[in-house]
Amino acid sequence: MKLTERVIRAIKRVFEGQALPEDKNTIDQWYTNLDSDTTTVDEDRQKVKQRIFEKVYQPQAQPRISYFKYSVAAAILIVSFVTGYLYLQEKPATDIVTVAPEWTAIDKDMPLHQAVNPADVQIVNAQIKSVKTPKAKLYQLVLEDGTQVWLNAGSVLEKITFDGKQRHVHLNGEAYFEVSKDPNRPFVIHTAQQTVTVLGTKFNLKSYANQKEVLSLVEGSVRITDKQHQSIVLTPGEAAEVEKGKLIKSNLHENNLLWREQIFAFENESLPEILDKVSRWYNVSVAPLPASTHRYSGKIHPKAMLDEVLNMLSLVSQQKVVLENNQILVK
Repeated sequence: MKLTERVIRAIKRVFEGQALPEDKNTIDQWYTNLDSDTTTVDEDRQKVKQRIFEKVYQPQAQPRISYFKYSVAAAILIVSFVTGYLYLQEKPATDIVTVAPEWTAIDKDMPLHQAVNPADVQIVNAQIKSVKTPKAKLYQLVLEDGTQVWLNAGSVLEKITFDGKQRHVHLNGEAYFEVSKDPNRPFVIHTAQQTVTVLGTKFNLKSYANQKEVLSLVEGSVRITDKQHQSIVLTPGEAAEVEKGKLIKSNLHENNLLWREQIFAFENESLPEILDKVSRWYNVSVAPLPASTHRYSGKIHPKAMLDEVLNMLSLVSQQKVVLENNQILVK
């Protein structure tokens, strides 16, 4: 069932506390025809999202028809397609002030400043040999061959070894690479599940422990070889995933690149995987969650605060995702 004018008006009356008896059937028919496999939200209009979230969870002074699940589902699409039907209002201030991580440049020729823990960076003979980004930090660095690396939170780039024949690095986490061209020395990245070989190119590689690995190629070409010695070559606009020993080629998705712009985004990921990302970005713990087959894709505006991200995830997952005592809970 399409999001018609009739459905929009019914949803709007629910948010304004003026629901009619027939609105329940209208929303129910629309809701039951939604795609139940993958939910997508494109959150570019923050004030609208805040208003929706307030209306969904706002305590009521008197009993009314319960529209919780319908309102949440409707809110997901309204944010993207019908914001003009809602009036905007400011969200009350909260006590949560945790903000998205900022970029910090690491320069081998300068003393590490207060923003970088010296224990996170190893420099030998004026060359960077390993870098560890703690939670809630993003590091940008330049290797000795001129290769630029953007390292996501909770990541480690180590065993950086360049010789006359090859350039080797090991990655545990996520990084965006702009590899300096050198036809005589391939640049080789080792992860837990694959080996990536390039000469000069731009790509994003996600390789966190116990998660599928995803390489998204922006420019140039790369060769990927997994632990079973399966091998594929990617061209720009393509991606490859490695999970449980399977190497699969797919299309590049923009959401996998947006973290470099300080945009919290996720692509075909389960709620536990998304909250693991929240934990790294905002340095909070997450209560254990059961495995889930439901996958989500979405993004929020740049430099979003933690409470904004949790509000969006509540809308997307149709569960209440909250922070209590510095721990994220799903209720």
